[in-house]
Amino acid sequence: MNAQRDVELFLRAQFESTADATVLDGQIDAVLSATARRRQQPAWLAALRSYPMTTTTRSFGRPLSTPAWALLMILAFLFVITAVGVTTGTLRLPPAPVVNGPIVFGRYVPAADDMGVFAVRPDGSGEHLVIPSPVGCPQVSPDGTQVAFAFGVVNVDGTHRRMFPGTFQGATLGCSRWSPDGQRLAVEGFNDNDRKVNGIYLADAADGGHVSRLTTNGVNGYDIPGDWSPDGQHIAFARNNGYSSGLWVVDVADGATRRLVDMTVNGVGSWSPDGQWIATVVGRDFVMVHPDGSGYHTIEIPVTQVDSAADLSFSPDGTRFVFALKSLDNGDVADIYTMKIDGTDLVQITKTPSDNEEFVDWGIDPK
Repeated sequence: MNAQRDVELFLRAQFESTADATVLDGQIDAVLSATARRRQQPAWLAALRSYPMTTTTRSFGRPLSTPAWALLMILAFLFVITAVGVTTGTLRLPPAPVVNGPIVFGRYVPAADDMGVFAVRPDGSGEHLVIPSPVGCPQVSPDGTQVAFAFGVVNVDGTHRRMFPGTFQGATLGCSRWSPDGQRLAVEGFNDNDRKVNGIYLADAADGGHVSRLTTNGVNGYDIPGDWSPDGQHIAFARNNGYSSGLWVVDVADGATRRLVDMTVNGVGSWSPDGQWIATVVGRDFVMVHPDGSGYHTIEIPVTQVDSAADLSFSPDGTRFVFALKSLDNGDVADIYTMKIDGTDLVQITKTPSDNEEFVDWGIDPK
């Protein structure tokens, strides 16, 4: 019987609660026969008739036909099952797929002798200037509508540019990283004449206000913020001692820090969208490590003439990296590349032999 038996028992219970003794029991047989789309076995019919049940005569206007009643009851049954599933969480709609949007980066502009912010599609098309020089270190907001730079925010189309207060308690506030909810920024604070103020600061993304200190470098160097964890509880960062940098993580709630990679890194740490990995660059290789420091492994860049790579970042869907790569052929000039996180499918996005590109980030398309 299985599911068929369950449906029939459900129908029987429904009819019994609204039974009218003036209607012949034969209509019950017709309903169940139509529901099952087969003739009922005699034993079935005998068992059903042992219950005092008939179809209801209540109606609005013209009575429904037997097949119509059967269809109505099946729909009611399915509605109840679906409603229970939704309210209990057993039935969930899959999340909408993440779409990789524009890649933003800084490019040296010789005429201005400084950096400007540019954007390009992941296939290399549609490159355009977002913010004229002098600006740097662009980062796309979680919803894809804004770009943070040092130290301010602008819409992705270059409009509504807002500059924030540039100092706090003796520290110059510079490059910033968005929190997952887009409400706060993790900002590098530094002062070459007073390195005691060097560290990471937090500020409101709307106006740069409510600044508070999160870390203190303490080794005569710099703390440079990387990505926030997807749950907003931690921030990856590079701690520099004036000569080299290691990969660290800080707890946003209490400022507690721990070191993940004790080798020299060339990056500030990019958090995978699923929260399982933090990626950075060590030497000529990419490195991935779990937030607790386990799972350390390297990924080779499939280019034989690599000089250096930097600014490694996950794509929004977590399947690729974007980064700036200097080849031995180009000397000190870097171009933008993407690559699958397993080290395959290297794609060159920009090709500017005379212009260096850095500070790379990958955002989503605005909704």
